[in-house]
Amino acid sequence: MANDGIDAIGIVTHKTQSQAKSGSGSTVHYSLSYSFAIPDDPYVKGMQDVGKTLYDSVSEGAEITVRYIPTDPLINVADPTNRNTNF
Repeated sequence: MANDGIDAIGIVTHKTQSQAKSGSGSTVHYSLSYSFAIPDDPYVKGMQDVGKTLYDSVSEGAEITVRYIPTDPLINVADPTNRNTNF
């Protein structure tokens, strides 16, 4: 399955930053919502937790690379070149 994914251009539709408290500390979580087009559907949505570097480097409306499984585009990942993906 390592070579089954297809890359598409996605558009960041929303950025979310949240803070979770645990014990005496807290953790900040960053996520991106995005959409991308495939031959059978012009508007597939995705959402993914991302690192601070990617989060800070894009703005809403920015283009990002999205890799998806053609038989199930809801299985997708943003910024696949910087992630360990199995597709």
